[in-house]
Amino acid sequence: MKIEMEPGKLPPSETGEGIDGQRWPAPGVPGAAADVSTMIRNLSGRTILEAMQEIVAIKDSCGVYRAVNPAMCRFLGKPESMILGRTDFDLFPPDLAASYQAQDTQVMESLAPRSIEEQARGSGQPIWVSTTKSPVLDQDGRCVGVLVVVRDITVRKAAEESAKRRILFQRILVNVAATCINITLDEVDAAVHGCLEEMGKFVDADRAYIFEFDFEHGIAVNTHEWCAEGIPAQIQNLRELPLDLIGDGLAELTRGRPHHVEDVTALPPGPLRDTLEPQGIRSLMTVPLLRGERCIGCVGFDSVRQARPFCDDEYTLLAMFARMLVNIGLRREVEESLRLAGLKAQAASDAKSEFLANMSHEIRTPLNGILGMLQLMNTTRLDAEQCEYVHMAIQAAQRMTRLLSDILDLSRVEAGKLTLQEGPFSLSEVRRSVLDIFKPVSSRKDVRTSFELDPLLPARLVGDETRLRQILLNLVGNSLKFTERGFVRVEASLLGSDAGNRLSVAFRVSDSGCGIPEDKLGVIFEPFEQLTQACNRGAGLGLAIVRRLVELMGGRIEARSRPDEGTTMTVTLPFGLADEQEDPPAPPPGSEIRTGHRILLVEDDLFNQKTATALLQKSGYAVRVAGTGLEALHILEETGFDCILMDIHLPGLDGVETARIIRNAPEFRAHAGTPIIAVTANAMLGDRERFLAAGMNDFIAKPMEFSSLVAVIENATSARSAPR
Repeated sequence: MKIEMEPGKLPPSETGEGIDGQRWPAPGVPGAAADVSTMIRNLSGRTILEAMQEIVAIKDSCGVYRAVNPAMCRFLGKPESMILGRTDFDLFPPDLAASYQAQDTQVMESLAPRSIEEQARGSGQPIWVSTTKSPVLDQDGRCVGVLVVVRDITVRKAAEESAKRRILFQRILVNVAATCINITLDEVDAAVHGCLEEMGKFVDADRAYIFEFDFEHGIAVNTHEWCAEGIPAQIQNLRELPLDLIGDGLAELTRGRPHHVEDVTALPPGPLRDTLEPQGIRSLMTVPLLRGERCIGCVGFDSVRQARPFCDDEYTLLAMFARMLVNIGLRREVEESLRLAGLKAQAASDAKSEFLANMSHEIRTPLNGILGMLQLMNTTRLDAEQCEYVHMAIQAAQRMTRLLSDILDLSRVEAGKLTLQEGPFSLSEVRRSVLDIFKPVSSRKDVRTSFELDPLLPARLVGDETRLRQILLNLVGNSLKFTERGFVRVEASLLGSDAGNRLSVAFRVSDSGCGIPEDKLGVIFEPFEQLTQACNRGAGLGLAIVRRLVELMGGRIEARSRPDEGTTMTVTLPFGLADEQEDPPAPPPGSEIRTGHRILLVEDDLFNQKTATALLQKSGYAVRVAGTGLEALHILEETGFDCILMDIHLPGLDGVETARIIRNAPEFRAHAGTPIIAVTANAMLGDRERFLAAGMNDFIAKPMEFSSLVAVIENATSARSAPR
């Protein structure tokens, strides 16, 4: 039966019976305590309550204390006589007493023990306790009360809290370290502020801050600050704090030691106290920022709301963060120096590119005149000896052109400015061009040159045909250079394909030449490297360019060789698979070169004017010459032309701007569709794209192969006149 009680009063027991059928003695009755002790001994079988360190008490079903041990008396600070016969409402605050009563009722109704961990306050400081309440049953199994056992777990709780704090502390250390290590320079300020906030909240500080010391100007600069809610910021007032105002604190920090003020009001009068008190600071801890043995600043915590000591954890956290800040500073300096070095390197690269472009123009322009005159001479009546001389001179000029192109290509690749131009192409055409170019050399040297295509290879692939041709020409040319007799063989074979339908194709260039020593195989792909002075037959650029082009195309190159047994170079490259299409129909007979076209040649160099004019006229073209872009525009105002050959480097109005005017100006609308071909000594990266963007139809570099120029002219004029 549930007993209703009025708080603070002791109701009589309804049955009067206690444990084992005994009656609970009424409070204040003589001999009551002795009877209770006897009852407890009967209940437990041994007299141990007085010796137990735990608090032990027995309450009856009405919540009246019927037995307690000395530990209970010590906890409450009351003798046993002032506890027995009373309820929790007589001994504890009403809200706490009501909670205890509810717990007792739950135990008695459920007949099951109940444990709880909570804070309890007796006569001294609050302590953490583990309370276990168990039902007390009589011989008939009826619940007649509650046995309460209370254990002091304050030490265990403190250890648990310390462990939790240590885990949190380590987590903060890791977070701060990871943040400081992984941030970019643009994120430094935000990351540092976040770290100050996280650390400040963990140590329950009111402010966390960073100062940088400028000893040259005698000031400390507050660079970062975090403040707890309700704490006024001081950073604006401390942008230029005189170092003299830090006093003894500066002396400690510059010695590499932390500076801790537990109570600002206990400081002697002086600059430091005068600086701290206006900020409302009660306690502080600062740790030096040390670069080597030199102090460059400090990081610290302030306590404003109350004076307090700072423990080892706070010092460890600050010291670690101080090291991180120094590392960030070093990293910032390194990255800034690298950035500046990168800018210098870029400027040097740009200067190098500009120099190469200028040199290309200056070399190609006279070379174009030389080659042009040689080609003109080759059209006249020559005897056998003269033909040989002209042929050798033309070869020398072409070799010089290739060398210049190699230097420019190497510069582009090393600068990372060479891009691939992928498109469908025919392997058969590549094979034909390679064999045609080297047929004269092979014949003279008694070297059999062959190019075999794997039947499994598709007829058309997708890739950069120009760069593939350049790779093969370099490799075959290199083999022919060092092979006096025997063979140079090219084999193209299909290795396989991937899930993306990309084909892997191997090109093996083998020869029966002098071979390469094994210890030299590692250097042959380096620029300007040659095996021996005796083998000095070039600039040493061909294989270096090949390797860089192969890597740019996503492939690899391998070399196998033995002295006097020949060399095999294997290049493996990825290609796409082109859509199947029929080869374009062959042009009708007689349509290869259509004479009679009117050509406007815009060229400022007199030597090149004469050379180009003579070559064009010998091929049946009608030529008119303009020495500047402005002169070309005046001529176009008078008459039209079938094609315009436009030099780029012109005095005044350059070729690119002249082409834009022809394409876009209303007064030249009648000539807007006239094909314009850039004929220039500019051969640097992006030139072709720049010329096409200006409205030009095609591009040919100086020095020109006249047959190539004619082909470009015919292609441009045919495209214009083709039916639509």
